[in-house]
Amino acid sequence: MQFPEKGISREDLTSRLNDSISRDADWRGGKIFSLVYFAGDDVAGVLKEAYTTAFYTNGLGPGAFKSLKKFESEVISMTADLLNHPDAAGNMTSGGTESILMAVKTARDWARAEKGIAHPQIVVPVTAHPAFDKAAHYLDVDIVHTPLRDDFRADVDAMRRAITENTVLLAGSAPCYPFGVIDPIEEIAALAAERGILCHVDACLGAYLLPFVEGLGRPVPPWDFRVPGVTSVSADLHKYGYSARGASVVLYRDRDLRRHQFFAVSDWPGGLYGSPTLAGSRPGGAIAAAWAVLNFLGAEGYTRLARVIMDATAALIEGINGIPQLQVLGDPDISVFAFASDSLDIYAVADALDEVGWHPDRQQLPPSLHCMVTPVHENVVGPFLSELRRAVEHVATHGVASSGRAATYGMLDKMPDRAAVRNVVLDSIDRLTQVNQGTLLLDKSGGASLAGNLTIGDTVPGAATARWLFSNQFAATTTVTVNSDGTPLRGFSAGHLTWSSRLVASPAKASAPSFARAASPESPGPILRAARFAGCPFESPPASHRRGAPADVAAQVARASRPYAQSSFTRPPRAMPSTPSSSAASRPSLRRWPSLWLSS
Repeated sequence: MQFPEKGISREDLTSRLNDSISRDADWRGGKIFSLVYFAGDDVAGVLKEAYTTAFYTNGLGPGAFKSLKKFESEVISMTADLLNHPDAAGNMTSGGTESILMAVKTARDWARAEKGIAHPQIVVPVTAHPAFDKAAHYLDVDIVHTPLRDDFRADVDAMRRAITENTVLLAGSAPCYPFGVIDPIEEIAALAAERGILCHVDACLGAYLLPFVEGLGRPVPPWDFRVPGVTSVSADLHKYGYSARGASVVLYRDRDLRRHQFFAVSDWPGGLYGSPTLAGSRPGGAIAAAWAVLNFLGAEGYTRLARVIMDATAALIEGINGIPQLQVLGDPDISVFAFASDSLDIYAVADALDEVGWHPDRQQLPPSLHCMVTPVHENVVGPFLSELRRAVEHVATHGVASSGRAATYGMLDKMPDRAAVRNVVLDSIDRLTQVNQGTLLLDKSGGASLAGNLTIGDTVPGAATARWLFSNQFAATTTVTVNSDGTPLRGFSAGHLTWSSRLVASPAKASAPSFARAASPESPGPILRAARFAGCPFESPPASHRRGAPADVAAQVARASRPYAQSSFTRPPRAMPSTPSSSAASRPSLRRWPSLWLSS
């Protein structure tokens, strides 16, 4: 995409903006169970007003923007009071990842200064957020992951065995994201205090919900600063604090410890430079919105929302456990949980739910589906459970085996070479900033195809279904083949091929190959969603190619595309080489793998 020579009108811009956003997931309707924490239109109105009022302010300059100093200081103070240590010191960050990174950085620098540890190590349970791994990677800190108890909580004995003379930090979650259970924070903190090291509690998910759940009289294991030995806590305002993104808080038991978080340069010609967190410039709108929502809702409002959430969670868990083939994993302490099956392919159940517009996240190790409940889900408990029962009945009755989507999820769960899996994730991240352009060529065996230019989101009626192709991005250049039922082809054998398609990249200074358009009233079906999703023009092959042998059609596509790199995804591979190749063509597609989290 080239830089625009001329601007476009505000009306046109707004139209394009709304058109693109209208194709996002239906979070208002409660059809997704992650990413968005919506507390209602009244809260949204407060957030928008506060954010836009402080739109141009910058947290880098508290001298110029004294309002932000007031807002941030009061957000930190209110959070410290909520977590039962009014004297705690802290800062606002952009999100949970930055808060955790700051806690690890603080532990590293504290250990260097106080203990002379040059190569620090942190110990976390396997359910700890990947932000700990990210922090360890960025900060050159060793990280050790310890196993869980049978109840999916951290095994403190395993953490004890993992401690070495270089260990500087233990961490637990309140709760962990995968299973919604609170780790035994009292035991972890006591172990840390016994060994003279720090203890961080990742309460990014629970900090602004657990206190109000406890206030409702529900049992909540100890986890905050009331627990001796807890030295820092991370708390996300933009989760159950319902603030605008990105806003989080990291708190420390005292100011001396927090000082190790800071960064300062005293000999820069541009002046004295100091920053408390990772970012330099910080959006004042996020700070103002966080201050506004805490004051707008207050304890009364947060308690009301906590009751709604926990009632909806209880109803969902009861309904899921009431389906014979399903069971919720562990005993969740909060509104986040996972459910699995001993008798069915749980990923096939997820595929069936996707087909009717419901999108719980897919997890691995073990295979499960994940729900994060917010106030918006209060009104969809019944409809979701009804569709879940239908999905389970469909998979059980028809003996749906792992194929397409589910096959790749199953493969991922069992793949021993995790380096190969990581490489595929890196490939997907690499594609996030690629503009999706190209030409999609489709063939329907024995019939004509509809020609025309498509944009993201079009649907065209047809008997075939290929929805499994479209939940993640296409690679820049890829080959896709599917049957009319949406399953992948085994090959280009006569009588077996129903659809073949080719997405060809359009590199700079090169023209993508294409076939001439062929007019026809017949629609090739939802496979056209591929062109819309990829944001590329669609053209059908000429009739002579469409009605030829399937192998001939594939050969035509291959010859036309020869100047471009190719990756074939006709069927997910069953094994990976022990040493992953750097070539994207040698790696499996990430299109059907467990829910991909590319940032925090």
